[in-house]
Amino acid sequence: MKQKISKINVLIKKKYKYELLENGFNSEDIAAGKKVLNSKRITMADNTRKFEDAFAKKIGSKYALMVNSGSSANLLAAFAAGNLLRSKRYKAGDEVLIPVLCWSTSVWPFVQFGLKPVFVDIDLDTLNISINDLKKKINKKTKALVLINVLGNCSNLFEIKKIAKKKKYNYYRR
Repeated sequence: MKQKISKINVLIKKKYKYELLENGFNSEDIAAGKKVLNSKRITMADNTRKFEDAFAKKIGSKYALMVNSGSSANLLAAFAAGNLLRSKRYKAGDEVLIPVLCWSTSVWPFVQFGLKPVFVDIDLDTLNISINDLKKKINKKTKALVLINVLGNCSNLFEIKKIAKKKKYNYYRR
């Protein structure tokens, strides 16, 4: 009986195997990773500082900060956007649009800050935010769009930029 179950499990795995990522790392990536691991300094090293500087320059910012995960980045972004020292800051009750397909760590930092999440349907072909539903839900109360690129599929940023301009939504707040 155990052999039959084992064979069935193997067949199921073969038939319903869904790769989340193909060839995520090339040989250069692996060599760079090994170099960092061999240095025994995996946080706050020169590579991190160089990346932060290059990224800040690329996006036209004075600073950039590397964090350990997207979850930590979301938490920092939510609280930085509501920093009391900023004249244009998010305030409790402001709305944040977020796709229904997301992680709890994509929603909770905004809830922790006191913002109101408004869920936007997804496009079933890409699993990203639905452009049609976004058009319906973006309004004057909207202070942020949280875009989640599921499985490496990038949201349609060109279309989202058009919608934001048409609705006079300033998505480049700093």
